[in-house]
Amino acid sequence: MLIPAPRITDISGLQSSLALWEHADYAATIVVFLGVLGETLAEFTNAFGKSRKATATKISTFVLLLGLLGEVPALIRSAALTDRIMEALRNDVAAAYNSAGIAIAEGGTANERAQQLQAENLKLNIQLENERKARLKLAADTQREVGLANARAAEANKAAAELNRDAEELKAKNLALEKAMAPRVLGIHGYDDPNLKALKQFAGTKVELAGIDDGEVLQAEGSIRWLLELAGWKVTVTVPVDPFSPTVKDFQHGVTLIPSKNNDSFLSAGMLGALMTVFSANGWKDVALGDASNPNTPVGDFQLVIFVGLRPPAYELSPLTAGSAAPSR
Repeated sequence: MLIPAPRITDISGLQSSLALWEHADYAATIVVFLGVLGETLAEFTNAFGKSRKATATKISTFVLLLGLLGEVPALIRSAALTDRIMEALRNDVAAAYNSAGIAIAEGGTANERAQQLQAENLKLNIQLENERKARLKLAADTQREVGLANARAAEANKAAAELNRDAEELKAKNLALEKAMAPRVLGIHGYDDPNLKALKQFAGTKVELAGIDDGEVLQAEGSIRWLLELAGWKVTVTVPVDPFSPTVKDFQHGVTLIPSKNNDSFLSAGMLGALMTVFSANGWKDVALGDASNPNTPVGDFQLVIFVGLRPPAYELSPLTAGSAAPSR
């Protein structure tokens, strides 16, 4: 009786593919190690410097995730190839046992071959089982590393949020300082502004504009002069006064409005009310009425003296003057 030779599946191609994917798995493991190493150096040492610590942590996390993205497909593919090899070997063993059963009657050669195949299969099964356990351990280690990477990413995000909050606080402080240091400016919303119309009711009023010798005071005087002349008032600007002069001891800060004693009381009240409304609308602090009987207030032939002192510490820009320009003639 002719005994058919046992069918042996050629698994060399599968083994080559398995070896290739195992090498890919090793390479991905190396990338994971590099990512973990970078995160460890960034977290527990000053290897990258404080200024680049957050960036190094993010790059290391990215490298770690990249290694994991390569490692997981390699594990899946290796397991699939291993299953195919095992299936092929099981089929070969089954065929060998079948041939061995037929060959028992003809001699012990076939039985010896079957035993050899069985031993090889047992050896391969042991090897595959060891590899399976190693891969399961590696998968558990990988999962643990992913958890650590997520925790480090959360810490990095928290640190970035704190830096952003600090930057916003610093920006707010800078804006507040800029607002506090801004010069006093009078502004209007166009030529139909109600405040400008109120001032025009007193067009022709003779005003003496005086102030302390200070850069910000001169700028404030210029803004007052511009607005009053726009309303038709007649403004005369005097020479700036020395801030240490005893004549200005009562007018050191803010703006003082000193009406002439010869003014009509109704006219003075309306004129001063219009001015106070304009100053208030523009956020000017410490605008007060002066006494014409004060020996330090030379009114003379003017209906009103406006004396501009130093900017009060509490002065702030109003929405009317912050970022708005005066209309051109």
